[in-house]
Amino acid sequence: MRRIIFIICFALGGMFTGCEEFLDKKSDMSLTVIDSPDDLFALMDDISRMNRSAVVLQNASDEYYLTQADLNSLPKEFDRESHVWDLKTQNVEDWNALYHIVHISNVVLDNLEGLNLQETDRQFKVLKGMALFYRSHAYYNLLQIFSKQYNEMSASADLGIVLRTNSDFSVKSRRSTVEESYKQVITDLEKASLLLDPLSAYRTRPSEWACEALLARVYLIMGDFEKSEIHAARCLAISDVLLDYNEIPNNAAAPFQLLNDEIIFYSNTSVAITAQAAKALVPAEVYNQYEEGDLRKSLFFDVRNVARITFKGSYNGSIYNVFNGIATDEVYLILAESYIRLDKLDEALEVLNMLKRHRWNRENFELFSAVTKEECLDILKTERLRQLFFRGQRIIDCRRWRNLGENVMLNRLIGDINVDFDFSTTEMVWNIPDQVLNLTDLSQN
Repeated sequence: MRRIIFIICFALGGMFTGCEEFLDKKSDMSLTVIDSPDDLFALMDDISRMNRSAVVLQNASDEYYLTQADLNSLPKEFDRESHVWDLKTQNVEDWNALYHIVHISNVVLDNLEGLNLQETDRQFKVLKGMALFYRSHAYYNLLQIFSKQYNEMSASADLGIVLRTNSDFSVKSRRSTVEESYKQVITDLEKASLLLDPLSAYRTRPSEWACEALLARVYLIMGDFEKSEIHAARCLAISDVLLDYNEIPNNAAAPFQLLNDEIIFYSNTSVAITAQAAKALVPAEVYNQYEEGDLRKSLFFDVRNVARITFKGSYNGSIYNVFNGIATDEVYLILAESYIRLDKLDEALEVLNMLKRHRWNRENFELFSAVTKEECLDILKTERLRQLFFRGQRIIDCRRWRNLGENVMLNRLIGDINVDFDFSTTEMVWNIPDQVLNLTDLSQN
């Protein structure tokens, strides 16, 4: 049976915005005929849309700052407001982009049954597994923006996200709880991991490797360290490859190859400053956290002077769009933190030193050493900042550490003033866009 699917720009709710916007944007509408597995693969292989992560998580990070003039020159109000942590900003960009991924995933799942495939066929398994992964990855990102941090004591009451599990727009949208939302993410990933091959031929497509990595990340956020350890170990059992930074020339404008061997699942984000990378300035105190002998200091940063330090070390292979997918270096850090939280300090140091060995000049390499749990945590947190720089993890880490009573503070230079965001007094949860609320009965944060 030939099925015709209309795909247009949307904001959710019904799930589309009003008729006027539909008429205004009908030139953006594509008519897709679904009559073969290749058609469904084509929908999900749209890397520019399906391999996207949240913009606001990088915009709001204190890993960089803008001069007042450059901040004022940003064309989008959302970019200017998110840079100064205005939680009421109209973040339509992330809402639309991430729910687009959810919608396409549901289109694939809804149309699988209409194709001449058996559930035991490899194509059926891969298509279903890919769709479940993409949907869970989008939900994961939405939870970090529009919902409170997972808290076991309140998750069953806290407002989560809208869970759409089919492509039927007549189904009324409602906000699930945080507990229901995370349960959906985990269920999708567990199902997908059983359907997908251990490794994908393309790092832009999900795999069992990617499912285990994302499960490890999700359980770390939830504070279930036994399960984050299990899934991080399973992920690294499939492949634990690390780049040796000693082998990478540091004089290139973008030292790291696109789709390099560490990348488990590729995604990126186009943040406000990436089109003008030279304007995103790295604070000197952040740069100075990288010690002499740490190869990341020259591979990650371009230093013109103390007031003109910029980032060049994205795994995106360019200085423009920023890689914020999942890579093995992050999984090593998830495993190490899980070990620390579970009081397995020797195992944690072994993992941290394995990563350090691949990041430091061989002549300067010395093992990390620590006696107490607090010392191990200090090393771990510093390494997450150093290694996952510009990966979109900074805000997520601050939210979850706040929940563990380990309050942290963002600090950013805005104009001539240092401004703080204190997580001990304010949880970073962004407003749902007004245009979505106007079309639905959803509650605001």
